[in-house]
Amino acid sequence: MMRTNIVIDDELINEAMALSQIKTKRAVVETGLRLLVQIKKQERIKNFRGKLKSDIKYNGGLPAACHRLHGNLMVGDRLDFV
Repeated sequence: MMRTNIVIDDELINEAMALSQIKTKRAVVETGLRLLVQIKKQERIKNFRGKLKSDIKYNGGLPAACHRLHGNLMVGDRLDFV
């Protein structure tokens, strides 16, 4: 861990502490940085939408009697491996 001195807008830090109910300035800053990193990583992933080629193709719908259960493939899911 690194010790750093930074100047932060008092109103901004106080509002962040009040809204988040986080007790310390350090925890608010760390939480904010973690959220920023998470958002930026999600943006990178979203940029790949439609750009990645998959070898698996979903080939049609499911028969009425077959449904996905908890995200697992079930009988009736038709997948073609290319």
